[in-house]
Amino acid sequence: MGASMKTSPVLVLALLAHAVGVSAQEVPLKQDPATVFRADAYILNTSILLKWGRGAPIFKPASPDNGKPIEGLTSEAFQIEIDEGIVVPAIVVAEQNTPGLYHVAFSPPESLRDGKKHDVVFSISGIPPSATGKTWNPKIIRQLKFEKPRLPSN
Repeated sequence: MGASMKTSPVLVLALLAHAVGVSAQEVPLKQDPATVFRADAYILNTSILLKWGRGAPIFKPASPDNGKPIEGLTSEAFQIEIDEGIVVPAIVVAEQNTPGLYHVAFSPPESLRDGKKHDVVFSISGIPPSATGKTWNPKIIRQLKFEKPRLPSN
């Protein structure tokens, strides 16, 4: 009858570690080349100052709001339309140090980035009525040039 052989736990661990090490060396890791991401953000910024004006001289008496800034508007009050029909979202931030001054940012579609001037209409709604009850929903028209996209440099 053969003698029973006792296996040391240390020997078992050493054999397992060697087997894992060998199998890891036999199967090399496949690495893909690094992927490069590029992004292009073309954003135009403009500023609009809104104050109550006197309007035509036939409106008498002058409004007590005359010259007062129009405050409290948000992005929802501004609509931007380019070349009669292309509506783009606006990001509007009120200038803290100048009441009634709004910084308006928008991104025209890439198809309009042709280096030419385009008519941009800023429609503003939601202005509260003046002290005399007059309402105002201005449309401000500006011609802005949209630069052509730049090709990425390698």
